[in-house]
Amino acid sequence: MTAALLLLGGFVACNDSEESEYIGTPPVTASADVSAFFKTYLPSSSSSHPEPEFNFSEIDDRDIECFVINSMEEFEAVAPPSVELPVIDFDKYTLIIGQHWMGHPGYSFEKQVVDTESDKMTLNLVYKQLKG
Repeated sequence: MTAALLLLGGFVACNDSEESEYIGTPPVTASADVSAFFKTYLPSSSSSHPEPEFNFSEIDDRDIECFVINSMEEFEAVAPPSVELPVIDFDKYTLIIGQHWMGHPGYSFEKQVVDTESDKMTLNLVYKQLKG
């Protein structure tokens, strides 16, 4: 599942957990331009890589990879080459782009929140395990 979020600035870490409920701040809704960009260029799964690709690594079962982006230069470093990037106000927002390999297709993305209760911000992704 691909997470593309616009969040208020700060340090963010990725975390996967088996807890079903998280209390935290949901991400801000991205503009239509930003949403359209990611629907076009960010693969929804490892089997649907459109060209050109983002600069993701090859990850293994249950691995997580996140890019925490706070400037257009950082965005350009991970985005597909030679594409027009959407305008994001990095003075107000942080962009998080990531991938999480679940090992098999038996999961459905439920929700995401940012926990700011500790000394760092943690992005919590909640998945539902499907039957069958």
